[in-house]
Amino acid sequence: MELHVGGKFWPMGRSAITFPNGEQAGTLEYTSSRAHVRDDEDYVRFRCRLRGLPKRWEIYDAREELVGTLTRNSPMSVTQFEYNAGARGYYDIEMDAELRGYRIEGRREAIFVGRKKYWWKSDGYRLLTENGVEGAVNEYEWIAVMQGVKLLRQRSFGPAEAVSSLFS
Repeated sequence: MELHVGGKFWPMGRSAITFPNGEQAGTLEYTSSRAHVRDDEDYVRFRCRLRGLPKRWEIYDAREELVGTLTRNSPMSVTQFEYNAGARGYYDIEMDAELRGYRIEGRREAIFVGRKKYWWKSDGYRLLTENGVEGAVNEYEWIAVMQGVKLLRQRSFGPAEAVSSLFS
């Protein structure tokens, strides 16, 4: 399945989640350190928030149960992350500069997230999972995870570097 997530220059408000044909698949609602991933019927599928030291991105389902935690592989890493989905498995997330995106690999599945650059707003993303493969983590959850990657990348720098990283 393929989903597109629109970018926003400042991560506040809502962004569209669409299928490649432009049809609405949901929305992503941002605040400064939280996000809500909604489906096409505006039902909240996942709630996410930044917590603790070292920083981690926690993802909760609609019942407010913790379903996964995203962390950096090392405190200063901005290219390698790990997503712990509990009993569903561990996933390595690594930036692939050559392909301009991220590869997510777990025991049973592989996902690619491509970045779309815009000059008037922040990056958008194209989430591509293997067709016909039912993974342990669904596409809406991967969207929540990628928002955490984006936030943890920005929060690894000082304030001035975080603002300039929006443009890179």
